[in-house]
Amino acid sequence: MRVALLAILVSVGLRRHGSRASSMSEGKEKSFDAMEEALEAAGNAHFLDEDLPTGMDYLFFVPDHKFLICMPPKNGHTAMGTFCKCAERHRCSAQFSHATVPIFAEILQDPGWRKVYVIRDPAERFLSVFLSKCAGHDGEKGLRVCRSQYRTSEITFNDAIDQLVKHGIRNPHWKQQHKYCGDLAKIHEQFDVEIFYDGSTYAADLAKELRLAGAMGADDIHLKECFNMTYEAHYNIKDAHIAHSEKLVLEYYESQAQVQKVHDFYIDDYEIFNIPWPPEWFHSLPP
Repeated sequence: MRVALLAILVSVGLRRHGSRASSMSEGKEKSFDAMEEALEAAGNAHFLDEDLPTGMDYLFFVPDHKFLICMPPKNGHTAMGTFCKCAERHRCSAQFSHATVPIFAEILQDPGWRKVYVIRDPAERFLSVFLSKCAGHDGEKGLRVCRSQYRTSEITFNDAIDQLVKHGIRNPHWKQQHKYCGDLAKIHEQFDVEIFYDGSTYAADLAKELRLAGAMGADDIHLKECFNMTYEAHYNIKDAHIAHSEKLVLEYYESQAQVQKVHDFYIDDYEIFNIPWPPEWFHSLPP
């Protein structure tokens, strides 16, 4: 229901605010006023900012350079959060997305903003979630997330697949990628670029998009230093980010049939984003 309402709000925002220039400097007061107008039109004037769907929390903004990126969990989200903390909130933040759906709608149609979303092969992403949340790589914090999905943190990879298929999604880390960032299924075509997540090239892919938006230039030394420090730690040091699961798929997936179960569960992601199927490593597995 919340996803449906968010889609309404984005649609309302596009109709009601599309001809207006968007400015980050106009402050939160205007964003709340715009939100109120959109909510009234949607028939829910008391919908509060803390009630926004969690999918909106996976948007990051670099307002000085009009750069927006959508990063579902396990698609580079943690590293981007670290980068933003280093860069300081006013330079790079996820907070702008809170209670500003109409402003987000304006940004979607504003050609002055560079809009990027990150997509990952669902079978690799599922393994990455398992490793970080259920195999102990994120410590007790990760195990709590695992328990919220499976009601236990002591679960094998094969059972994790079967339980997901049987019981569905209980924790957003396992949610389909197209349901993030204001319902990507409906709005992904309004983004400029799709980055297909590959741990070996991801840092370079993201740096390229930031540079195309005008970030990390000669006058942006701090932002560049933050980027280099963050992505060296996450992607360039061997074993620093063990959830780079594309290197581990053949160790954990035991058969093509097992991978097929994950594919079928996340079929909408494969189809909406035209994700290649099967992946190359699939043929190295027994039937």
